[in-house]
Amino acid sequence: MTDLHYTVTETIYRRYGQVTEIVYEYDEVREEQVLENMQTKTEKRTRTYQASITRTEYERIANKVQYQRYVLPFDTFVTILRPFMMGTYAAEEVREAFRLLDKNSSNTIDVEELAGFLSVLHPIMSKETLLGYINKVARDGHNYINFDEFSQMILRGVGRDIVCGHF
Repeated sequence: MTDLHYTVTETIYRRYGQVTEIVYEYDEVREEQVLENMQTKTEKRTRTYQASITRTEYERIANKVQYQRYVLPFDTFVTILRPFMMGTYAAEEVREAFRLLDKNSSNTIDVEELAGFLSVLHPIMSKETLLGYINKVARDGHNYINFDEFSQMILRGVGRDIVCGHF
């Protein structure tokens, strides 16, 4: 059994009022039960990692992938990114992120809409991988998620795992 705890620090850099870079730093502590000499003991493992993106880098990559699929503008991307990366949120942040991802106003987010958000971070991420993440929270086995399932995705850290490339 593994118990995971983490803290996240968000740093936003601005120039002339415009976001130029956003950085997330994570400190994780995993407590794992391990069997050693016929006895179970708890070991703590720590890991620190960082995820960041600049406006310039985002726009450079977006220009390359925009012909393959829809790409969000950077400011929209940042609005959606925050609850994904933080794992906790204010209710209005998640509602706004859901609304922005739900391009066709169906009250669901499908694999194509999710790919529009992630395509710049992971241009080669397969639809099968995205469907795997959706199916971690989709109750009915559909290839889309509703608002409650989206909220669960964020609270479980699935969104953070996707964005940080833990797939």
